[in-house]
Amino acid sequence: MSQVEEIYGKKISLGKIFYYVKWRGRPESENTWVPAENISNLEDLLDAFEKATNDDRTTLHKRKGSFSRNDEVKKVTQIIWNESSNESMGEIEWKSPHLYNSLYPLSILHEKCPREMCEIYYSLLKFTYTP
Repeated sequence: MSQVEEIYGKKISLGKIFYYVKWRGRPESENTWVPAENISNLEDLLDAFEKATNDDRTTLHKRKGSFSRNDEVKKVTQIIWNESSNESMGEIEWKSPHLYNSLYPLSILHEKCPREMCEIYYSLLKFTYTP
Protein backbone atom coordinates (compact mmCIF):
# COMPACT_ATOMS: atom_id res chain seq x y z
CA MET A 1 0.00 0.00 0.00
CA SER A 2 1.35 3.44 -0.96
CA GLN A 3 2.06 6.04 1.68
CA VAL A 4 1.04 9.67 1.43
CA GLU A 5 4.06 11.98 1.31
CA GLU A 6 2.31 15.35 1.28
CA ILE A 7 -1.14 16.90 0.94
CA TYR A 8 -1.37 19.62 -1.74
CA GLY A 9 -5.04 20.47 -2.00
CA LYS A 10 -8.55 20.13 -0.62
CA LYS A 11 -11.95 20.22 -2.29
CA ILE A 12 -15.54 19.50 -1.38
CA SER A 13 -17.54 17.57 -3.95
CA LEU A 14 -21.12 16.37 -3.43
CA GLY A 15 -20.79 17.11 0.27
CA LYS A 16 -17.63 14.99 0.70
CA ILE A 17 -14.13 16.29 1.47
CA PHE A 18 -11.28 15.16 -0.78
CA TYR A 19 -7.54 15.82 -0.43
CA TYR A 20 -5.07 16.03 -3.33
CA VAL A 21 -2.12 13.85 -2.25
CA LYS A 22 1.43 13.15 -3.39
CA TRP A 23 2.33 9.46 -3.00
CA ARG A 24 5.76 8.57 -1.60
CA GLY A 25 8.10 7.30 -4.31
CA ARG A 26 5.71 8.22 -7.13
CA PRO A 27 6.02 11.08 -9.66
CA GLU A 28 3.80 14.18 -9.40
CA SER A 29 1.84 12.96 -12.43
CA GLU A 30 0.38 10.19 -10.22
CA ASN A 31 -1.03 12.53 -7.55
CA THR A 32 -4.69 11.79 -6.84
CA TRP A 33 -7.78 13.08 -5.05
CA VAL A 34 -8.57 10.85 -2.05
CA PRO A 35 -11.69 10.95 0.14
CA ALA A 36 -10.91 12.31 3.62
CA GLU A 37 -12.11 9.12 5.32
CA ASN A 38 -9.45 7.12 3.45
CA ILE A 39 -6.57 9.11 4.95
CA SER A 40 -7.75 9.52 8.53
CA ASN A 41 -4.56 7.87 9.86
CA LEU A 42 -2.50 10.85 8.65
CA GLU A 43 -3.48 13.35 11.31
CA ASP A 44 -0.07 15.11 11.31
CA LEU A 45 -0.19 15.72 7.53
CA LEU A 46 -3.83 16.81 7.71
CA ASP A 47 -3.14 19.17 10.61
CA ALA A 48 -0.14 20.70 8.82
CA PHE A 49 -2.14 21.16 5.62
CA GLU A 50 -5.13 22.71 7.40
CA LYS A 51 -2.85 25.03 9.38
CA ALA A 52 -1.04 26.11 6.18
CA THR A 53 -4.25 26.81 4.27
CA ASN A 54 -6.16 28.07 7.33
CA ASP A 55 -9.60 27.77 5.73
CA ASP A 56 -12.26 25.33 4.51
CA ARG A 57 -12.33 26.44 0.85
CA THR A 58 -10.87 24.52 -2.08
CA THR A 59 -7.17 25.32 -2.04
CA LEU A 60 -4.01 24.21 -3.74
CA HIS A 61 -0.77 24.33 -1.82
CA LYS A 62 2.22 25.03 -4.06
CA ARG A 63 5.80 24.06 -3.35
CA LYS A 64 9.05 24.63 -5.17
CA GLY A 65 9.81 22.04 -7.84
CA SER A 66 12.92 19.92 -7.44
CA PHE A 67 15.00 17.43 -9.39
CA SER A 68 15.72 15.59 -6.11
CA ARG A 69 11.98 14.83 -5.76
CA ASN A 70 11.84 13.59 -9.37
CA ASP A 71 9.46 16.36 -10.42
CA GLU A 72 8.90 16.37 -14.17
CA VAL A 73 10.02 19.34 -16.27
CA LYS A 74 7.50 20.81 -18.71
CA LYS A 75 9.85 23.34 -20.31
CA VAL A 76 12.62 25.86 -19.79
CA THR A 77 10.79 29.18 -20.06
CA GLN A 78 13.70 31.62 -20.15
CA ILE A 79 17.43 32.05 -19.72
CA ILE A 80 18.70 34.92 -17.58
CA TRP A 81 22.00 36.23 -16.26
CA ASN A 82 22.29 36.13 -12.47
CA GLU A 83 24.54 39.02 -11.42
CA SER A 84 24.93 37.84 -7.84
CA SER A 85 26.21 34.36 -8.76
CA ASN A 86 27.81 35.52 -12.03
CA GLU A 87 26.25 32.71 -14.07
CA SER A 88 23.48 31.98 -16.56
CA MET A 89 20.30 30.50 -15.10
CA GLY A 90 17.31 28.79 -16.66
CA GLU A 91 13.77 29.06 -15.34
CA ILE A 92 11.98 25.70 -15.16
CA GLU A 93 8.24 25.28 -15.56
CA TRP A 94 7.22 21.98 -13.98
CA LYS A 95 4.50 19.68 -15.35
CA SER A 96 2.57 19.70 -12.09
CA PRO A 97 0.41 22.80 -11.54
CA HIS A 98 1.23 22.50 -7.82
CA LEU A 99 4.84 23.56 -8.29
CA TYR A 100 6.37 27.01 -8.47
CA ASN A 101 8.76 27.76 -11.32
CA SER A 102 12.40 27.38 -10.27
CA LEU A 103 15.76 28.81 -11.35
CA TYR A 104 18.76 26.52 -11.89
CA PRO A 105 22.25 27.05 -13.33
CA LEU A 106 22.45 26.06 -17.00
CA SER A 107 25.17 23.49 -16.20
CA ILE A 108 22.64 21.54 -14.12
CA LEU A 109 19.86 21.93 -16.69
CA HIS A 110 22.06 20.55 -19.49
CA GLU A 111 22.45 17.38 -17.42
CA LYS A 112 18.93 17.09 -15.97
CA CYS A 113 16.74 18.13 -18.91
CA PRO A 114 18.73 18.20 -22.18
CA ARG A 115 15.67 17.97 -24.46
CA GLU A 116 14.05 21.01 -22.86
CA MET A 117 17.36 22.91 -23.14
CA CYS A 118 17.54 22.13 -26.87
CA GLU A 119 13.98 23.41 -27.25
CA ILE A 120 14.74 26.76 -25.57
CA TYR A 121 17.94 27.22 -27.58
CA TYR A 122 16.13 26.44 -30.80
CA SER A 123 13.35 28.91 -29.96
CA LEU A 124 15.93 31.65 -29.37
CA LEU A 125 17.76 31.12 -32.70
CA LYS A 126 17.11 33.65 -35.42
CA PHE A 127 18.00 32.69 -38.99
CA THR A 128 18.39 35.22 -41.76
CA TYR A 129 18.85 34.60 -45.44
CA THR A 130 20.56 37.09 -47.70
CA PRO A 131 20.82 36.08 -51.35
